Amino acid sequence: MIIHAYYDRYVDIFDRNHTIRILRLKCPSCNSTHAVLIEDTIPYSIVSFDIIIDVLKNKDFLSSSHVSFIIDYISFFWR
Repeated sequence: MIIHAYYDRYVDIFDRNHTIRILRLKCPSCNSTHAVLIEDTIPYSIVSFDIIIDVLKNKDFLSSSHVSFIIDYISFFWR
C-alpha cells in the first residue's frame, strides 16, 4: 500500500464538531484506494458506532428526534 492522499472528515464528539485527517492508501496491485479510519468510525457518518449504540440503549432518549435521524440514516446506507 502506498500513501495516496489525505482528506478532512468531520466527526461529532460530545456534541461538538471536530475535524480529523483521514489517510488514503492506494493498492499498487488493483489501483483501488482505501481510507484508514479510526476504530469506531462509520463510513459517511459524523457520529461514531459507540454513540449510535448509546443512543439506542438509552430508553429516555428514545422519544428524541436524534433516534429517528439515526434510524433513517442506518436505513439509507444499510438496505
